[in-house]
Parts: sequence; structure tokens; C-alpha cells
Amino acid sequence: MLSVSTVKSASKASVYYSEEDNYYFQGEQSTAWYGAGAESLGLEGPVKQEMFKQVLEGKLPDGSDLTHMVGNENKHRPGYDLTFSAPKSASILALVYGDKTVLDAHKWAVERTLDEVEKLASTRTYSGGETTFEQTGNLVIAQFLHDTNRNSEPHMHTHTVVANATMNGSGWKTLSSDTKSGKGFTDTVWNHQVAIGSIYRRFYKGKLEAEGYPIEEKGPRGEWDIAGVPIDDLSTRRQEIIEKVGEDASAKAKSVAALDTRKTKDFTDIENVRKGWRETMEKAGFDYEQFETERLERVPGTSKVPTLTAGSDPQKGNAPADPHRVNITPQNVPGVMHPGADRPEPQPVLEKQAKENTLSAIVDKAIEQVSSKNVRFTYDNVLTNVLNQTEIKKGVYQEARQALDAAVEKGSLIAVDTKQTLFTSAMHVRDEQRLSQIAGRMAEQSAGLTADVNARDITAKIADRDRALTLVDARGGGEFQSNLLSRMKELAQNSSKTPVLIAGNVKDKNQYSEHQSVMAITVKELATTELPENTMLIIPEAEKLNVPAMYEVIKTANAVNAPTVVIDTHTRRATGFASEVLRGAGAPVLSSSPGMEKSSLTLVQKDTVDDRLQVAARYVSQQKAAGIHVVAQAGNDRTRGQLTREIRNALQENGILGETVATISTLSPVWLDGTNRNLRSTYQTGMVLERYEGKELQETMTITGISDNHNTLRVVNEHGESQGLRLNAIDSQYRLYKQRELEIREGEQLKATGASSQMNAGDNFRVSGVRNGNWLFREKLVLETANGKTIKVRMDQPLKLDYGYTEGLGDSRNSDGHVVAVLSSKEVTDTTVNQLRRSGENIIAFTPLDEASITARLEYERTSVSVTQGIKNLSGNDDITLALRELQNNRLAPRERAVRQAIELVQGTNVTFSSLNVVSTALKMDQSLSPLSPRPNFCVWRTAVKLSRWMATRGVSGIMCSVRTGKTKRLS
Repeated sequence: MLSVSTVKSASKASVYYSEEDNYYFQGEQSTAWYGAGAESLGLEGPVKQEMFKQVLEGKLPDGSDLTHMVGNENKHRPGYDLTFSAPKSASILALVYGDKTVLDAHKWAVERTLDEVEKLASTRTYSGGETTFEQTGNLVIAQFLHDTNRNSEPHMHTHTVVANATMNGSGWKTLSSDTKSGKGFTDTVWNHQVAIGSIYRRFYKGKLEAEGYPIEEKGPRGEWDIAGVPIDDLSTRRQEIIEKVGEDASAKAKSVAALDTRKTKDFTDIENVRKGWRETMEKAGFDYEQFETERLERVPGTSKVPTLTAGSDPQKGNAPADPHRVNITPQNVPGVMHPGADRPEPQPVLEKQAKENTLSAIVDKAIEQVSSKNVRFTYDNVLTNVLNQTEIKKGVYQEARQALDAAVEKGSLIAVDTKQTLFTSAMHVRDEQRLSQIAGRMAEQSAGLTADVNARDITAKIADRDRALTLVDARGGGEFQSNLLSRMKELAQNSSKTPVLIAGNVKDKNQYSEHQSVMAITVKELATTELPENTMLIIPEAEKLNVPAMYEVIKTANAVNAPTVVIDTHTRRATGFASEVLRGAGAPVLSSSPGMEKSSLTLVQKDTVDDRLQVAARYVSQQKAAGIHVVAQAGNDRTRGQLTREIRNALQENGILGETVATISTLSPVWLDGTNRNLRSTYQTGMVLERYEGKELQETMTITGISDNHNTLRVVNEHGESQGLRLNAIDSQYRLYKQRELEIREGEQLKATGASSQMNAGDNFRVSGVRNGNWLFREKLVLETANGKTIKVRMDQPLKLDYGYTEGLGDSRNSDGHVVAVLSSKEVTDTTVNQLRRSGENIIAFTPLDEASITARLEYERTSVSVTQGIKNLSGNDDITLALRELQNNRLAPRERAVRQAIELVQGTNVTFSSLNVVSTALKMDQSLSPLSPRPNFCVWRTAVKLSRWMATRGVSGIMCSVRTGKTKRLS
């Protein structure tokens, strides 16, 4: 974690940082100067209090004076405190047990992060009425290593006090700051403290993993802890902060709360305190000696990675026959791979794999993966994806950027905004063009459709147009949609045609077949299914089909002369704008809407998340108490988890849930598909992998570690055998689960998250109790199904069960029943409203927006533009071939594109992404932009002059660029 604050008083700071809360490190070198600026001033070694005070006052050792005297008062800003806090588990190991490896790794990670921060250093100068921001790349930093929090608990953290001083070609200047424009160094650090903290955590994590420490991922921003170290009993300070702002508050909000809730230090004898810490850990069941023994066993005696040999026999102790596995020998215990480990010699059997792993191939794969999820995406999206599939080694970030720039050069990526920071793929453009061409031909053909003579509804309009391809815009609830499909079936029968429904997935296919009593197939099945003679294709919920899938359906329809009705119900949209492409191709567009629809939707404003969750939970509890079926919905896993917690609390208060009967281990599925299964970021230590052949389970593995350096998972199978699993070997035969513990109460509502011999995925159950075990029978959980059947399941193994109180937006398909939904402001969209209407009869949704904002948002959300049309608009050319040629000719060079990103970062403007966020994701900032790199070229106008004598002695050149005019000025 990183927190940032302003140092307000030089004299007070010199006392505070030197003497405050530094009990464990007394007698050790807990202070140190750091930074290129400090080095140039001759500041090194421990930080002396008087010198520290003078530097903060602006009085530098070389005689430079940055003081700003107003009368008798020095108004010079002293500096800024960037405090890097180690995870609680690391603090415990270092401070309670004196683990020097953990301590040294923290120091190392802090300094590596400061290296990145130093690259952002700049000063602001005025010349001829013009303001310029000049990159200097040097800082004067004083480090203070401290050891406890305000509750006298172990809390290893380093205050890195950045003095308000940096050197350019003309001498020492203050650091740039411009709160109005957000362009300065200090503004950048303030605005990106979360990203900088993420960089620190990534450095620290990698260092510890190399030393055999098991890491457990804890949060979406890269939070982690050392697995196996209990932390709750020594984390009361964190609980105070959580109580202040909530578990899911932002990092910045927690940082503010930390300052608001801190107490005055109350510290007694260090030995007694440390003894108390150890007693607390012993009560929690932690055995440090055993932990350390197991850790050392994970550190191999050699840096060699086990090599793979074609056709080797695992029984003889060689690598397994599976080329994607690495056996762990006694000399290479449990598969830990050092960052500096040698690579295995290439083998003939691995030539194909090696080819697939080239950066260009990985870039192509990354573009395909990102494109399958988003039509428009940032350069950073693709770069992050590439790095998630690449072995992390020295220089890999630059190599990845170069490979990505090559993809832009050859036209695989196409910029779709004027700043050239937002891209689409050539594949998307190709898919839209193919769909547009075939849809245009069908839209001009007659279909021979005939409606009932008395029909005055949508079927009459379709028959009147009588086109081979028709697009129907249909917003409405579940009952309306069901009736609409019935009318489409009648239209087909009146036209002497056989209706066939095309579904986006198997679940929808089964629902169509059950409720409409017609033939229904998925898009995938369409290629191998023989269609009846005189077929009419109907595509309900066409928004679920991406552009390639829509193309396959329309292509088949054209080949067999099947008129096709495409129904866009505006619910969950797949990647792309298939409906917009059909509109642009000339397909007639008709609208159908319910007259007096049975379902009602009420949007209720509740400002805070807590209010929305609590009110929704009380509503659910009241409905259940009255015996009314109610469904609770939310848009993401985190909100669903919070809503589940509130609902269970409300049910307990109302007596619907009884006493706790058991605590069970469960496996919750984590979605894997072609876009994420080969990415390191998908996996966390402790997750479970299952490998299938067909429907038969072959192997169950638990993830014990993730190697960035070798793009490999460390796993342990059911027999306790450790092995390495290459990420590119994980295919569609694997299933991924997250382990968690569930408290089970009598009356609990559960749902099956996977199939077993006794249940199917999606089945709902009510907990009726526990059957106690004895010497003959195991203890079992007793569950009741919806039809009253009782089943008993063993509790001595992880179960594929979860709480059954919440679901995703629009997951249910009902024409009656009650629905309560909790929405964030960004979820108040036309799509969400249509999803909710399909879920029940009476829908209440709690939102932070007022009525006017809701109305404006829904109107805005109804407009969309296809990628092809966007490219035409950007180039100003209606011919797509000429438009693409125009964009290709105007593309930026790689360095110019990178510099544009850097300038936007310094200016702090609203952009699609920033280079600092790129760094926080995978430490991949372009080194050529750094004034400290061997051959910098920071300005796009390609002029270089000497930066200063200090930089000249290091062979580094630099320039000063005007952000506003682009002019350059020689610095010395």
C-alpha cells in the first residue's frame, strides 16, 4: 500500500521521522538517502536530523538556496511523504520473528519503485510568458524505516520523504506542481498513488516468490499476503479503517481514513510487546519454524529449470511425456523457478511450441483475445494481455511494445480516434464488411412471407415488407418476448415455412425448445445441422451474437434461401455491433413494443451503496417471510457477495435462517475461455484446476504458485506431487475453481455450481440440517430440492455449492414473480432495463441516480455506431477501403505514439489510459522516454541538448519541451 501526504513543517518532520515509532530498528541503519539528486549532492548513508531539516527548508549542501522568504518566514514547501506499507503477513514475519529476507525484500522493492517515481521528476519554468514543464529525472529522497502502527501492532513501512528539489541544466529548482492543470510532478504522484503502490507490491511479491514464500492474491489492485500467516489478530488498525469507510472503499478513501482515525502513539517496552505478538501468533496456531522449514524446501539448490526431453519416462525420474509438464525432482523441490534460472535447451518436440511463443505470435493471439471481448480497446489493453502470456525477463517490456508497434505498422491494429490511443482490429473490420455485404444482398431479395389476413401486428409489417432479412427492434418483458416469438412462429406457418430458432448458447436453446415447441439450435450446431426444407430462421436476442456468429447465420440463410428475422431485444450485448451492421447494410428495421405490459419496473434512488444493499436485503427478507418468490440481482461478483451478506443478516433477524449447522469447503467456478485461460492474471494461489477428457474428470490440482519468469503455474495433485504446468497448455479441457468456506445455517438457500452424481449445475436447495456421523457413517449435509426430495452430501471434501440468494442482472427468465436489483450509476442503461424486464412481473431497482439523470442516461445509451462507420467518420471517407488507407497513412510512428501518451500523463488530462497505469499493470513503461535511460528522446520534435553537467557526466542527454508550443530550448 502507498499513502501520500504533504510535509508541512521541516523542523517538525526532522524530529518525527527520526524518532517516531522506530523501536524494532533501533541500533540498525533504518534511515538512508536515495535518488540521483541526493547522490549529486553527496548525500549518502544514514540521514542526519540536522541535514534533513536543512534540505527540507531548501538549504542544500552545495550552497544552493531554494528558500522562499516572506518577511521572516520561509514559505518554501518542504516536500512530500510517500509511505510504502508492507502487507501485514510480511510485517509479522519481519518484526515478530526477525525474518531478514522479508525485511530486505521490502527495502529492495521500495527502492525499485522509487526508481520509477524518479523518472517522473520535473520542474516548471517561465520564459517569455510561457510555462514549460521540464523532465529532470532526479530526486532527493530520505528513507525512514518504521515498524508499528498506531495500535502498537507490527506494521513495517518506509517513509520516503521526497524533498522539494530537483536539478536541471541551470541548477537546483523546486519540483513542478500545477493543481489547476494537473501537469506537475506532485500532481502526477497524487493522482497515481494507487498505481505506484501497485508497482511496489509487484516488485515485493516477485522478490519473495523467488525466495520460496507462498503468495496469496487478495484483491483486484494486486493486493497480496504471504499464505499461511494468520493476520487478523494483529490487524485491529485495519479493522478501524474498514469500519470508517467500508470493506470495498477505494485505496484513496482508505488512505484518507487512515489519517482520520489514527491515534497518538502509546508504546511501552519493546520486548514485552514483541512477546505479546508471539503469544498472539501462537494462539492463532502459527508455527514459524515449520513455516520456515517448508519455505526453504521450496527454494531449489540450483538455479537450473528442469529440462524437457522428448519421449522421457516419468517413472525414470525424467520429465513427463506431456511436453507441457515439468516434473519436480528432489533437487528441484516444489517447482519454484528463480528469475535468473537458465532456460531449458530447445528440443525438436517443442519446436511448434517455441514458434507459438514468439512475441509476434503472442501479439496476434492477444489481439484476437482482446477483440473477442471489446470492439474498441486501448494499446494498454493489448500490451497487458501480451505481458500476461510472456515470460517476464529483462527487456521484455520494450520487446513487447516493439512487437505491438509492428502490429500497428502492418495494419493488424487500427487507430479509431484522433489521438491514436484507441484501437480496433483488422479482424473486426473484415468481419463487419463480410456481414454487411451478404446482409445487403438479402435485404434486397423478396422472401414470400404471408401474414394472417386479420393480422395488424408486427407480423403484418414484416410480410408487407417481404424481405429475406428483417431486423425487429423489440424492447419488453418476458411475457411480451414470449408472445413475440409465438407470432413469429405463426408468420412462418402462414408462409408455409418451418420456423427454426437460432440461440446464442445451449441454455437459451433449451428454453426456446421448451416454451415454443419448435426446433432450436445454437450457432455452433448450425454448421452441422441439416435444416428442414422451406426454413424460416428466427434469431431471438440477436444482441447475444457477435459479428462473426451473425455472419455464419446470415451466410447459411442466404445459401438455403431461408428468410431471416433478427430480433434485437437490447439485453446483454455480445462483442460488436451486429445489429448496427445490418441497419447500415439496408435491412428494413421494424419496431415492436408491448401495449399494456404485465411487468412493472420501478427505479428508486438511494445515494450510497450501503443504503441500496440494506434496503434491497430487507425487501427480500420481507417477501420471503410472506411466502412470495423473489429474485435478487446485481451486476458483478463483488456486489452480489455484499448483497448476499446483507440478505443473510436480514433473514437471521427475521428468524428465517436458524442456527449454524456446519461450515463447509466449497469450489466456486471461475469462468475460463479463450480470452483468459492462458493469462497469468486469471490465476491465484489456492485455486483448484480440474482436467477433463470429454466428461470424465482426469486430474485435480491445487495452484501453489505462479511464475512470472517462466509463464508457469506450480500445482500439486491429489497425491501431493508437485509439478509445473505451462499456461499455454491450459485448454478447454480445464475447469478453474476458487476455494472458500461457507457458514451454513438451517434454512439456508444454496445452489449447485457444478454437476455431481446427486445434482446438476444450477439446482436449488434448502438446508434442512446435518446428519451426524459415527464410526460407520460420515457426517453429511441434508438438502431439500424444490420438489421436496431429500439428498445427503458428504462434508469432508469441497462441494460445488454456493449461497443461492443472488444472481446476475437478467439471469432469470420469468413472466411473473418479484425482482429486486441493486445498480451502480454506470449500470443504469437501456440494456440493463431490458434485462430486468425479462426477469419477473414486479421489478424494483435501487440506483444512485435521480429521475432526470436516469431519463438522460437511457436516451444516450440507445445510440451506437459500428466500427466500420466509426472508421469512415474518422477518415472523412465513405469508402471503407479508402478510409483504411487514409488511417494507415496517417498513423503515428511508435516513438511519437509513446510520447503522446507521456505528454498526456504529465498534463493529467482525461485520456483513455496513461503510461503510469501501464507501469502499474506490468512494469512496462517505455524506457526510451526516461531521462535516465542511456539514449533518451523525450520530445517528439527530435531535438536533444545537454540537460546539465550532472547528467553529462553520466552520458545522458536531455531536452526541454514546451507542452503548449512544442518549441525546444537548449538548457546548457
